Amino acid sequence: RIPPSLGHLKKLRHLDLGENKLDSLPQEIGYLRELTRLIVASNQLTQLPRSIGSLSNLSHLNVGENNLTILPEDIGQLEKLEQLYINDNPNLDVLPYELALCTNLQIMSIENCPLRSLPQEIVAGGPSLVIRFLKVQGPFNLN
Repeated sequence: RIPPSLGHLKKLRHLDLGENKLDSLPQEIGYLRELTRLIVASNQLTQLPRSIGSLSNLSHLNVGENNLTILPEDIGQLEKLEQLYINDNPNLDVLPYELALCTNLQIMSIENCPLRSLPQEIVAGGPSLVIRFLKVQGPFNLN
């Protein structure tokens, strides 16, 4: 278990908590506004805290190899996000439309996720095509 006091590390830029059998992250992780790289791969997470959207400088997020069932809509607030790894989450079957707001996304790994909302041809087209698909399907107008 990660203590809430993690949120006191205001200057932290890189955080690697991979392979620690974590089943949750504290909401206070959202206080790490200088964080550019967060790795929580190979744990037992079923969800991410909504406060993840407060990580305004985050450019690299690796949550692969967990048990995520959903991504928070707040992920759309990560305007600087360039790399997103959500691969190998066997219960993740939908992506939030808000992911389309991550316009700087260049790399998105979604292998081995049973995404029922995305046609395979869209997935094969890479992150930019997935983002465009989410924009078109989403409930908001991003023209």
